[in-house]
Amino acid sequence: MKFEIKKNKVVKFSIEDSYLENDMKVVDGDVDFFVSSWLLAPYDSDNLTLFPAEVRVDIKSKNFNLYLSHFFDIQFETDLNKDKWNSIELKRALLLNLYPQSRAFIVSTLASGGYGSINIPLDIHNFIK
Repeated sequence: MKFEIKKNKVVKFSIEDSYLENDMKVVDGDVDFFVSSWLLAPYDSDNLTLFPAEVRVDIKSKNFNLYLSHFFDIQFETDLNKDKWNSIELKRALLLNLYPQSRAFIVSTLASGGYGSINIPLDIHNFIK
């Protein structure tokens, strides 16, 4: 089930800071991290190789809450059977291949936004169910 990323676009990104509430003095050890991905219906029912896919990341911490919705156009080598569209195997492949780009966007944006170096999981195998 190989695919190529044709393009990607962040469609929604939000961050809510609690800087004024805690003056960033709290060492944030308690973080809720949620990541998911899925394939959407193909653009063209006659072309079952080109699909949009989405990765969502939701992070809730004492210092900030972050939400990202990141869309990708992905091209499979061959037609993807409908029974594979929601398979665990595909969800795993999507997360393992698409999440690193979403993570890079988040890390870069947080660093540029004055948050410094934030550790966001690289290995997401534990988040794949």
